[in-house]
Amino acid sequence: MKEDAAFTLVEVMIAASLTLLVTLAMLTSFVMMNKITYAGNQQVRYNDMARIAQNKIIKYIEGSRACGLQSATCLILTRPTPSGLVQGSLSFVDADNNLATVSNNCIVYDPNTSVSGDTEIVCGYVSFPIIGTNSSGATLYGTNMFQMLNISPATVGVMFHIGDATNTPGAGLLRTGYQGVEESFSATPRNLQSWFNF
Repeated sequence: MKEDAAFTLVEVMIAASLTLLVTLAMLTSFVMMNKITYAGNQQVRYNDMARIAQNKIIKYIEGSRACGLQSATCLILTRPTPSGLVQGSLSFVDADNNLATVSNNCIVYDPNTSVSGDTEIVCGYVSFPIIGTNSSGATLYGTNMFQMLNISPATVGVMFHIGDATNTPGAGLLRTGYQGVEESFSATPRNLQSWFNF
């Protein structure tokens, strides 16, 4: 009588080990692709946020009559009223006073500082411009987001950073390593010649 052909225990263990290795390789590839895709999507998101924020800030400054600085705030004088000009502002807001946590940092536009409740968030995930790292690898931030430039009267220089890999939801888990976008531009009020035309 002929015995039925079957796998030995050693052959089954080798096959199981090879299957496990192939499965682990596929899982590792999937996780890496997931990290790369997530990082790319976040970087695109930050680029879009930066572009929109830059366009809005330029629009607000160019539409003003004059600009000035007060701490981390850019004061904007806009349309005239019978009693004078309306003062608005662009301000950096850090809700928890910790620059390292960017998820609650934003730039806010207030079209009229004498009226409450009319503010608009220009962009989130904002911090001061990154100027480097210290010897322990911690991020070093600049101190000026808005500054007056000596290019022409009332020209405002704007510099800020949008995004931060370590503080974006999911980034700690995926360890994606993306950094965000550095914005640096200037804008000049277009209505300076109308300053005295009430």
